Amino acid sequence: MACVYLNIRCTNPAAPTHGVAVAPNVCVQCAHYEGPARGLGDRVHNVLGAVGVHKIVGNCVGCAARRAALNAALPTHNA
Repeated sequence: MACVYLNIRCTNPAAPTHGVAVAPNVCVQCAHYEGPARGLGDRVHNVLGAVGVHKIVGNCVGCAARRAALNAALPTHNA
């Protein structure tokens, strides 16, 4: 899976790995990932962002962990 920010070095200014050379598997776990949906967690994240929940809630402490858990439990299978 590829992140739109990964280009040998992470170019996402919000990511903790910004400017650092990272392996592609780092994007799989990144809370700031913005690529194709990796699973249900990314789909829920995208829907909540589209309806404006992120603007109301702000930085959610457990959101990244829930997103990663949902992605792991129900991944998107690309054939």
